[in-house]
Amino acid sequence: IFQDSLKEGQAGEDFFYELNKDTLERLDGLKNDFKIIKTGDNIELKSDYYSVEKTPNFFMETVSVLSDNKQGGPFQALANGNKYYVYFFVKDKVMYIFETEKLVNRLNEIKDNYEDCQIPNKNHITIGKKIPREALKDIYKERIITSKKSIADF
Repeated sequence: IFQDSLKEGQAGEDFFYELNKDTLERLDGLKNDFKIIKTGDNIELKSDYYSVEKTPNFFMETVSVLSDNKQGGPFQALANGNKYYVYFFVKDKVMYIFETEKLVNRLNEIKDNYEDCQIPNKNHITIGKKIPREALKDIYKERIITSKKSIADF
């Protein structure tokens, strides 16, 4: 399952980069996925393969490896110096662009209102929360991809 998820994430990154290759530099993905050429700001990309139509939520990872209590998702992205956190519903070609610090601050404010979800992987357990998009709508920019051109305006 982890390998499948990794392949899907890579495919999402490939697609995102193809749409934005004039404005982004691709990085190694260990701490940052992309860098905005114009500003030098880093981006963490989360590729999701659910349909926007089927879920009103984001899945926001809070702990990437439970046994190590290792931060995940936007929390890890902020610690790694990513100015932007982009949540990309790949199948629907819809992205939500967050300033990572604002996202983490909001998640810290509301996280106790939502239950933890454990996601078992082959060698570890990941924890996250289903957060309604509605609860974050005032801090993201939504972009729907309609053509093969640069669509992110960071």
